[in-house]
Amino acid sequence: MDTISKLFKDTTKKLFSGSKSLVLKNEAPSYQNLEKRFSEIKEFGLYLHIPFCRQICCYCPYNKEIYRPETAKLYLEAVRHEINFYKKLIGCKPVTSFYIGGGTPTTILHDGLYDILPGKLIYDSLKSCL
Repeated sequence: MDTISKLFKDTTKKLFSGSKSLVLKNEAPSYQNLEKRFSEIKEFGLYLHIPFCRQICCYCPYNKEIYRPETAKLYLEAVRHEINFYKKLIGCKPVTSFYIGGGTPTTILHDGLYDILPGKLIYDSLKSCL
């Protein structure tokens, strides 16, 4: 690696992580590690990113892709999987906010968005706390 590339890489690491060593790794944290981190959280907010758009706007900086029903259904299934994984860690902690952004969230209205909207999501995930 030439000197300029190394300098750029090292500077970028320092700016984003505050450390000279690489912080981001391509590995998932263990369930035990997540349990410890979540035990310290007293309340939480949720953000759901819906990356689908009918068309791509050149000025939009967000993660997005053209809406395709088959991709949207796979994405929503992945979101449901994440919800089921994290609801055990979250337990009965209060949800203080729920934001939906994207893309254009209404593109998946008829593909199952209702199933993961705040009322249904929170009720289904936390009904054991009621």
